[in-house]
Amino acid sequence: MNYAEIEKEHRALTDWMVETNWQVFGTLKFTDGYGISLRRAENLVCKYFNKLDRAYYGNAATNVGMRHNRVVVKHMGTSGTNLHYHFLAKPDMDLALFADLARKQWAHMSSWTMGFADTDIAAVRSNKGSSIYMLHEYDKLGADTVFLQASALNAPKYSPLKYRNIRQMRRLLAIQSLSTKEIEYDDEDAEDAFSIT
Repeated sequence: MNYAEIEKEHRALTDWMVETNWQVFGTLKFTDGYGISLRRAENLVCKYFNKLDRAYYGNAATNVGMRHNRVVVKHMGTSGTNLHYHFLAKPDMDLALFADLARKQWAHMSSWTMGFADTDIAAVRSNKGSSIYMLHEYDKLGADTVFLQASALNAPKYSPLKYRNIRQMRRLLAIQSLSTKEIEYDDEDAEDAFSIT
């Protein structure tokens, strides 16, 4: 593929992201982005989004594909070796609450994931700026920058309001009750191969 084709794809993808009007921007970093394997990082990111979706939608996350719309991209940093991920999402709830719960969930995934204070997830301030930033490594990584296994690009099949019930409230309160302090982890879960189906 030549440079002109890559630029055309890059521009089309950026335009699509801008038009989608994402609401939340997040950065998922690791305690050692230079040392974590790609396989472990991908497993953690997939497991993270699966846990968030299950907190909101319960078994419907896997049974009927209820997911928060999101696009996830892989970045390697200026060094080309500092693995981390960014995402844009459209949650169906208060953005500040979603961001807070998402930060807590990431902080408690593994000893490989950054803590609550070092995880940046917040409402999008500039849709165009966020979209451009998401794809600023596209020229280096090409289409591989988009992490499709963790992305959920299709609109939910059912109204998210259908899942607002006492069970959802309990699951969200469980995440809300997670500590924001540094904790000891058991990395057994991080070893599991996991992907969103």
